[in-house]
Order: sequence, then structure tokens, then C-alpha cells
Amino acid sequence: MTEQRGDSIKQSRRDQLLSETMQSKERYDSRYKDVTSEGYLLMNYEPGSVFKLNEKEYVLSENHTLDIPYGEDLWSLKYPENYRFGEKIY
Repeated sequence: MTEQRGDSIKQSRRDQLLSETMQSKERYDSRYKDVTSEGYLLMNYEPGSVFKLNEKEYVLSENHTLDIPYGEDLWSLKYPENYRFGEKIY
């Protein structure tokens, strides 16, 4: 009986980890789509604005998207210094 309970707990933990992984992938995919294809997150920035990610520069296109390879750490994206919260300050 104890062995079955241990297996049940292990399976429950595996299910939890799988759920967290799926949620994280869904969250990443949503943000990636916003930055690279829909431009939703970057609508307040002027085309030509330069964003930095992992020592690389990405220039905002006319349709307010960035050409960032899938898998890059989007949460490390550095926004242009002349903007604060999407508003141009100088």
C-alpha cells in the first residue's frame, strides 16, 4: 500500500511539473507572438527604435515587430533608453 501511495505522489508531482512547463511554454509563445508578429507590445515605439537582447540589437520594423529568433529569453529584452513605459521621454 505504501509503495502505491509513493507512486501516486510521484505521478502527481510529474503532472504538476508538466502543467507548469506547458503554462510556461504557452506564456512564452504568447509573448513571442506579441513581439514578433502582432506588434501589440511595441505599438507605442517608433519604427527604427533599437531593442537589445543578449548583446544583439534588434530594430523595430514598420509594423512594430522585432525579428527575434524563437527561444531567446524575451524577459531580458532591453527597451530603448529614450522611452519609459512605452512613452518617449526625449
